[in-house]
Amino acid sequence: MKLSNFVKLALPSAVLALGLISTPASATNTTTTTTMPVTANVLASCSISASTLAFGTIPNNPTGPINANTNVTYSCTTGTTVTGITFASNVSGPAFTMKGTGTDTLVYNLSLDVGYSSFLSSGTLYAPTPSLVFTSNGSSQSLPVYGQIAQNAAQAASVDNYTDSVTVTFTY
Repeated sequence: MKLSNFVKLALPSAVLALGLISTPASATNTTTTTTMPVTANVLASCSISASTLAFGTIPNNPTGPINANTNVTYSCTTGTTVTGITFASNVSGPAFTMKGTGTDTLVYNLSLDVGYSSFLSSGTLYAPTPSLVFTSNGSSQSLPVYGQIAQNAAQAASVDNYTDSVTVTFTY
């Protein structure tokens, strides 16, 4: 082997062995960590709406009570505890009363029972019972409401258009 070939081959190895040529150092990554808090607060809430309770046209000299029904639709966040519901008439007092265009009034009753075994009083808070259960699962629910005009009230009513506006309140 010629000396020039020897130098070409051996010299780089010798220089490397002596540390005269350095190889690039591998890059070192430094890390640090932390925790990121994540929170959410789900509040108890309900939304409610009610359809019209329409008794329709009252016949001349009715032979029994005039019945009608509607629904109160509600949706409460899952886990919301509904403690009661209140129905309040526009007219003060415990009775539900529709007003005519003049001074005429027409008393009616509301019930949460299809058999009308008990009537609600305007402005009274009704708490949940085994027969009145409020479901709070985030889905839309329907609460049937039944209205009744007693036969004697219907017979005594003067010709007029009667209206009332009942405020429905959920307490939770």
